[in-house]
Amino acid sequence: MTSGKRSDFLVREVIFEKKIPRAISAQTDGSMTLIYVLGGNQKSLVPRFEKASGLYHQGVAGKIHILSRPGITEFSPELGRNLTNDEWAVREMEILKVKRGDIVPVLVDPIYFGTFSEAKSLSDMVRKKGYKRLILVSSMRHTRRAYNTFNSFLSNTPIELYIYGAGEISGIQDLLSEYIKLIFYDHILLPSNRLWENRLVH
Repeated sequence: MTSGKRSDFLVREVIFEKKIPRAISAQTDGSMTLIYVLGGNQKSLVPRFEKASGLYHQGVAGKIHILSRPGITEFSPELGRNLTNDEWAVREMEILKVKRGDIVPVLVDPIYFGTFSEAKSLSDMVRKKGYKRLILVSSMRHTRRAYNTFNSFLSNTPIELYIYGAGEISGIQDLLSEYIKLIFYDHILLPSNRLWENRLVH
């Protein structure tokens, strides 16, 4: 298989988008829809925030939920100190005309694997608060693994799940790394978790 064919194969395997249909989007009650931006580094978060803010401005949802991250980032001359990661994220969203009160940092219990932990915590939140739909925003190469993971927690619920990719398609090394993670999640981690949950139920 040539390098180009390998790259095409990996793109098909790891990238998956499921966008909310226009007809549903036009009729959507934003208060019943949760937009969640999956965690990442600053470079990957900027295009994700842009994608999420676009959905927000379309009226698809009234708030944008983001992963609350510990630690600090760049220095702020206005504050005379370094911004926390959450302050940086809120600032970036406000630049995109998202109201401060509509930006919701979410604490996630770090069980072990990041995407798995986010999926478990957010799925619990969506169910408990009675949301009808969950819209995920992540990097392009992370879309299929994110969707599959969240879907494994929401498969027995009436909650609608959608996902949007943000940013450019990654190079072959990053795609290959993501493909390996996808195989691990789909064939080991998620099936093992389902078995464990079934044992707890019975």
